[in-house]
Amino acid sequence: MAPLPKEPLSAFIERARAQVADGHPQVCFGGHHWDMFALCVEDGRFRVRQMAVNQAAHEAFLAAHGSFMPENTLAVSKPGALVIEAATLRRLFLKMRMPWNRGRWGLA
Repeated sequence: MAPLPKEPLSAFIERARAQVADGHPQVCFGGHHWDMFALCVEDGRFRVRQMAVNQAAHEAFLAAHGSFMPENTLAVSKPGALVIEAATLRRLFLKMRMPWNRGRWGLA
């Protein structure tokens, strides 16, 4: 399976706003299976975390299926290291748009 198609930042923002409004605790995004991020709502704050492979889940997947491919990475990943955070969704999106963050998110 090929990497996920690049989603425009504006489309991600629209999707994230809708999913957060629907009560989703995290919204995944990024361009490649191994380089994904999650927008997480935690303790009333909005955080972008790098997705990290959960080793136990990876081993269980491999045992159950006999193989592991890049497209399976998201299924065995969970939000890991904090990248940026903000008190509001609007401020988080502003930080994501800063010049030094352009190209960082795997978004078009």
